[in-house]
Amino acid sequence: MDVAFESFGPSRLMIGSDWPVCTLAASYTRAINLVENYLSQHATEVQEAILVKRAAVLEVRDATKARIAAHICNGKNKREGDAADASQRGCARSEK
Repeated sequence: MDVAFESFGPSRLMIGSDWPVCTLAASYTRAINLVENYLSQHATEVQEAILVKRAAVLEVRDATKARIAAHICNGKNKREGDAADASQRGCARSEK
């Protein structure tokens, strides 16, 4: 974890897991505890950002992308570029 902090800095890190693979070496609880124990040496803001906030930001971005794709797939935009985008996303456009 030292290498990750030194290489990227705390502002570019977030919690991740290779579950269930990590359970080959230890329980999931033990794996998460290792991360939490390591992070305890850092400020509360850094801990919260790595463990919670960055994942929430990515979740919002993914939800936004999903809404945009659904909007295009539902044919709400009629421009030719949107039809091409919809077909690239693998959704069918219904022709009226």
